[in-house]
Amino acid sequence: MRLNGNFSAAKEVKDNIRQLAPDAPESYAFNLNTLVTELSWEESQTRFDAELVADAEKLIQLCTDSPTIDNADYYCGHAHFTLSYFNGIRGNYIRAGRHGTTAIDYLEAALEKNPQQIRAKMYLGVAYYYADHLPQFIKLFSRVLWFIPSGNSAKSLPYLREVMDSGDSFSDVARYIYATLLVNGTPEEIKDALSEIDILIKRYPANARFQLRYVSVMIGDKRYAETLDRINTYLASDYAASLSKIDVNLLNIWAARAQLGLGQVEQAVRLQKQIKFDPSNTTVPSWGLAWYELTNGQLADLTGNRKAAIASYEKILALDKVTFVNPTIIELANAAIVAPYTLPGRSLTQEPVL
Repeated sequence: MRLNGNFSAAKEVKDNIRQLAPDAPESYAFNLNTLVTELSWEESQTRFDAELVADAEKLIQLCTDSPTIDNADYYCGHAHFTLSYFNGIRGNYIRAGRHGTTAIDYLEAALEKNPQQIRAKMYLGVAYYYADHLPQFIKLFSRVLWFIPSGNSAKSLPYLREVMDSGDSFSDVARYIYATLLVNGTPEEIKDALSEIDILIKRYPANARFQLRYVSVMIGDKRYAETLDRINTYLASDYAASLSKIDVNLLNIWAARAQLGLGQVEQAVRLQKQIKFDPSNTTVPSWGLAWYELTNGQLADLTGNRKAAIASYEKILALDKVTFVNPTIIELANAAIVAPYTLPGRSLTQEPVL
């Protein structure tokens, strides 16, 4: 249900398990994964905080106090791993580090007892990767320090690939994580990431998050024309009718970025105007809002409205104080405050030849 993007159905599964077996660890581990999936999309939302902490603490109690629970080390590792991530995004770095270290200890113990414990390998693969790539990721994940400062590159990605190739129900979860780790890599790694995300899109076509992730990677790779083709094809599909306001807004943001990348300013302005905000509801995640304001600022500069441009850049810097903002956006905003944004190597009136 999660992979299909149906979180209400996933909640029903959790409730059913808990009703049948209130002291079994499965429903708590299941729900923690659901809540982390929600938070990974929009970390600034706090409506899941109390539930996440309560379920993690309950899972730790179950795996430490009940001698009859199978895979107790795995469940304890899972709970501490979740608390490490949660404390990291909330800025509680000391607690995040302590939970992270404890999580690794438990997960390694689980793997030592059962070398085929595939889900332990998934979590260890993620932690090892970020730990070993700390220097290059420290800026990007400066607010998500939920990993420990000692990793194992020889095992990180191979662990994830092993989970991907297994018959475990977490195989496609590992696939998405694996792809996410590669999106800022070499051209070959980006190609590999897109290939893996495309597999997820074919398997779960109703999940807009996979489509949006694919589009965002293409934008980052400056494949602007392909981005527009992909968005238009998706909007023409049968799945477009079920898109949420968030999904539509994000697609318009990426389409505007693509048009801007192609130097088509008027089309980018038109798309920006289609993005609708509802002050009473979350209609764009905070990370998407930063891209929106950057596009607003750049378009304002290109159309001669310097005052509006600076206002948008300053909104980005203010947003960076309360939530994570992509370092690329911060760099571009700071540069554009000093000197107005211009399209590199292209006249504003010149349309590109496609």
